[in-house]
Amino acid sequence: MTTPPSQKTPDSVTRLSPMRRAIARRIQAHKQEIPHSRAHIDVELDRLLTLREESNTHEWWEEVSVEGLIIKAVANALGRHPPLSVHFDGAATRTLASCDISVTLAAGDGVLTPIVFDAANKDARAISAELRDLSARAEARELKPSELVGGTFTVTNLGMYGVQSFDAVISPPQVAVLAVGAATQQPVVAGGEIVCATVMRLTLCSDQRVVNGVNAARFLSDLRAILEDPDAELG
Repeated sequence: MTTPPSQKTPDSVTRLSPMRRAIARRIQAHKQEIPHSRAHIDVELDRLLTLREESNTHEWWEEVSVEGLIIKAVANALGRHPPLSVHFDGAATRTLASCDISVTLAAGDGVLTPIVFDAANKDARAISAELRDLSARAEARELKPSELVGGTFTVTNLGMYGVQSFDAVISPPQVAVLAVGAATQQPVVAGGEIVCATVMRLTLCSDQRVVNGVNAARFLSDLRAILEDPDAELG
């Protein structure tokens, strides 16, 4: 028997928190103003995961995380690709001397993007420890304003939720953001044979006014090379 409309449970209305309203306004403005260009690349992570396991054999060491290794690899790759290491104000670009990586972290019902400053001059272990500290303080709403302002480039990771690929929104004056998907077991061809590998998809969203397709492709290619052969640069 169908319930008459007058007897139905009323819909609930939840007003957005001030943080969510601010995020919504910013995202809408960024999507409207910036021509987003997207490029995807798949990366095999097995050698990186082996390196991480070997790095964490000493129980008194701070644990190296996969995200710490990825951010270190991003910082190294950015050093070779100046077009992605700039701020753009709509009329001119400013090349940044320091590689400061913004990292998207959950904070209550919203997200914050604290910064790993000078990431190119830190090793993956130090970056991993810093990420744990930033994540804890983001959840506790204890980050300082100075830890949230600036940033050369943003890394946002939804892989821990099983999301394999997604598009992220650029946060100006930055000109690019890297979306990191889940690492999954997939069949790949190696030496003419089908084998199982741990594969992760990276999606680079860049501002097409500043970063052309070749710039984006070269950056992703170098980043994949670092992640797939990590011993020299991340070990």
